[in-house]
Amino acid sequence: AEAGECYAWGENELRLQTLQGGDIRATLQQLTGLDPERLTVMEYERDGLQLYQTVWSMTGEEGVSLGRCMVADDGNYHYCISMVSPETADVGEEFARICASLDLTGEEKGEK
Repeated sequence: AEAGECYAWGENELRLQTLQGGDIRATLQQLTGLDPERLTVMEYERDGLQLYQTVWSMTGEEGVSLGRCMVADDGNYHYCISMVSPETADVGEEFARICASLDLTGEEKGEK
């Protein structure tokens, strides 16, 4: 099930999707198109979720693009945020802000 939403602004594309949990390597490969062995993945925890984040680059007709993705694993599902933008675009902070503002579990903040 490729349920997902896509947003584009300028030359940036943001995709939100929920994938079946379990195999983080399969999820990363699906998001990046790359062998997870070739990715540098940061792993950390937030709000009881296991988070994975990586950056990769792709060369296409338009030049080099950077991809960024974050996967939040709640044990059942992988909630994925990925963003592709031109290498020259300075969107690192913007992506970090999007990741921080999105409550991936769908639970209301503060209702712990």
